[in-house]
Amino acid sequence: MKKVGKKIKTIACLPQSVRRDTVWELPIRAALLAIANGSITQSQYDDLRTLAEMTRRTTDEPHLVKHADSLDRILKPIGERGGFSTGNEAASCRASVKVLLDHMAGVRNSVIAKVSMDAIRESA
Repeated sequence: MKKVGKKIKTIACLPQSVRRDTVWELPIRAALLAIANGSITQSQYDDLRTLAEMTRRTTDEPHLVKHADSLDRILKPIGERGGFSTGNEAASCRASVKVLLDHMAGVRNSVIAKVSMDAIRESA
């Protein structure tokens, strides 16, 4: 069946439902609670890594890039241990994630869509 009517000009390939809304922020906050409780799942780990990568792709500010790198550095040993975390790792994640969420809340959807498409093109 052929589609008729107005053409849709939006891009629907945003990673993990990233957009300026609380819909994508809630899983990240849930991951922070899980880290504070001592263990996270693979999807929560992926949500946090996506936040760091999207921040890296949407800004050149050294302060924000350092927080993204710090979050990746903290998450690497957590992933190697199968999702188990310590209290110090939870506190460090909480500090970095708060800064990164504040940044992503101010990024326009068009910028997020553009960097998402660029990332898909790079991987293909």
